This record gives sequence, C-alpha cells and structure tokens, in this order.
Amino acid sequence: MTDPRPQDPLMDAAAKLLLTRAARLREKPEEEARDLFWAAEFPLGGKAYALPLETLVACQPLRLVTPVPLCDPHLAGIVRFQRQLLSVMSLAALVGSAGWHRDPSVMLILRLEGDRPAAVDCEEIPRTSSLPQETVVEARRRGEGAAVLSIQRPGQEPLHLIEISKLLSQTLAGRSHGQ
Repeated sequence: MTDPRPQDPLMDAAAKLLLTRAARLREKPEEEARDLFWAAEFPLGGKAYALPLETLVACQPLRLVTPVPLCDPHLAGIVRFQRQLLSVMSLAALVGSAGWHRDPSVMLILRLEGDRPAAVDCEEIPRTSSLPQETVVEARRRGEGAAVLSIQRPGQEPLHLIEISKLLSQTLAGRSHGQ
C-alpha cells in the first residue's frame, strides 16, 4: 500500500535529523553518568552548599522534630525515623555559618558511611545539581581530609560541598576533647 500524501524531501530530512538527535540523546545519559557528580544543593547563610546526592535519604518537615531543652547549640532536637531515634543537628552550627537567611523548615535524613543515619536541618528542600566528576576529585585532593570543600563553578558562586561523615566525626571528636 502506498502513502497517498506527497513526499516532501524537507520533511524527510527533518524526520531523519530528529531521529538522529533522539538516538544521540538516548546514548548521552550513560556516557555522562560516569563523568558527573550529583549533588543536593541548598542555600545556607547566603552561600551555596551541597551534599553528595547519594547521601540523601529523605526530606521531611522540620516540625516533626521534638526540641530538647538545654541541649548543645548544634542540636536542633530529636526525631523518630524508620523506628530509630535520631539527633537532628543544626547544619549552620556544624559548618560554622553565621546562620540561615530564613528559618529552616526542612529536615534532611542522610545516610553516612557504614549505613548509619543522621539528620540535619535545612532552609529549603535541596535541588539536584551536577558537577564534573574531575572537579570534585580535584577539590577533594586539594582539601586533603577537609569536611567542607570549596568548588569554583564558571559564572556562578562557589559551591561548598559538605562531606557529612567527615564533618560529623570532626565535630563530635572536637566536642569530646572539650574543644
């Protein structure tokens, strides 16, 4: 059976181009996935901060947190999450920020090394962003064990990547030694 519509060479070329582009787009995520570092980005004290996306487990309203009277300033309270009681820490206090631009309204549940859970407060639900993997590797090399890495982004403000397991171990080690 033949198509009753007349053949248009321009339409055929456009269709061929679109099919080629679609095939190229289908291949791209696999190639880029190896070369990209995915992060959960959020503001903190007027600066851009991020956590590795693979550490983020959940975002929940901060109103679920129960305050604990007379606790350390870096603790926002406690919360029950998946049958575990977690201390919710103030991220601003942990990184040494002057504070939030607005009050935190979100709690981030994170997965630390060793599959341990942790929770921190956050001003807003993080956005996903990506960085070239080699940029993160270079920042980690330059930082040599630093808990917060500064990454320069072309045409944007620097991004402060938080290595949350390192940050918590350094903070808790400092508090246990009376610092």
